[in-house]
Amino acid sequence: MNSGAFFLYQGSDHPEKRLGVTKDDFATVDIVRMVDGEQTFFADYQKLESFKNDPTIFEAVEQLHQELKDMSQEQDMTM
Repeated sequence: MNSGAFFLYQGSDHPEKRLGVTKDDFATVDIVRMVDGEQTFFADYQKLESFKNDPTIFEAVEQLHQELKDMSQEQDMTM
C-alpha cells in the first residue's frame, strides 16, 4: 500500500474524501470513502475481474482496513 496516499487521506480536511486503487493505468476502484466523519468501505475490488484475484490488492486493502480501524478507535470515529 502507498503509505503516502494513506497519510494524504488521513490528513485531508475535505468534507468528502476517498482512497482507491488504479490498476493497468485505467481500472480504478474506491476502497474507502469518508463523508461527515462517517467512513464506508467498498468491496467492489472483490467483484471486478482484474482486481479480485490480485494478492497485492487484497493485502493493501487488509492493511488499510486495519490502519483505518486503529485510527478511528483512537479518534472515536464511526465506521
